[in-house]
Amino acid sequence: MKPAVLFILIGLILIGTGELVAQGLPAPASKSYLRNANAQNYLSPFVDLVGASLHSMNFSYHHPDSNKKFHLHLGVSVAASIVTDPMKTFTGVTEAPFTPEASVEVPTIFGKNESLTAYDKNGTGYSFPGGFGINQVNLLIPQLQVGTLFHTNFSGKFVALDVGGELKRIEMYGFGINHFISDYWHAHKYFVSVGGQYDAFNLGEYLEGRNWLAQASVGRQVKRFNCWSYLQYQKASYDFHYTDDEEGDGFVTIKGKNNVRFGIGGSVRLAFIKIQAEASILHPIMVNLGLGIQF
Repeated sequence: MKPAVLFILIGLILIGTGELVAQGLPAPASKSYLRNANAQNYLSPFVDLVGASLHSMNFSYHHPDSNKKFHLHLGVSVAASIVTDPMKTFTGVTEAPFTPEASVEVPTIFGKNESLTAYDKNGTGYSFPGGFGINQVNLLIPQLQVGTLFHTNFSGKFVALDVGGELKRIEMYGFGINHFISDYWHAHKYFVSVGGQYDAFNLGEYLEGRNWLAQASVGRQVKRFNCWSYLQYQKASYDFHYTDDEEGDGFVTIKGKNNVRFGIGGSVRLAFIKIQAEASILHPIMVNLGLGIQF
């Protein structure tokens, strides 16, 4: 293999076609962004967006009489995330032998597909590769929710796809709990719950993503209808692996930057069919729709 960095970016699941798009970062982009301080700002919008998608509409708020009725929900949700302008650019910095150091506004991974080159007084050029020109990301997420046991509902997800090629295998799994603390003071017209969630997102040998979530919720259930609002604190850590015949293999760890989210949601039951919707108004801006069967 020619001396180059082999790096496979995320496959985005396009709703409607089910097409898996796997794109590669060319060697110059990988060397620029996986070896220096620019990596965090270039890739963190991707980490924030995928992490928020995995954390959306995970919890079960089914609360008829929290400790006396069992329910099982199987379904799927679609998380549609808007890539806002602040997620498309960042301030990149040059490195030696470029002198003196310069700061340039450049695209993130979601930004314009246009590379930029800065030149120093000696004519040395420093290139900043472009992004992929992405305005929206849609992610299809399975749902399993079960409860209620000891005033707690449980949730989980698992998907594993063998796609072959360099990507080989995609895995997405997670689990969480939502505990109704308002049961302890015998609230009837509303509920208050606290929850936690862990999600993993892996792409072959190239990406290992870990996501953690803590959430507080307040809502009300009236017969077939349910509504709630939530405040979330989330953390994400993604290891992007690369191979380099010249300098050896390695990885860079990217942390999420947008940790706090607020949103509202609601659901309605029609016999065994349950329809859900959520929306978050802090970065990233996201809308979720879910459909499932509940017993």
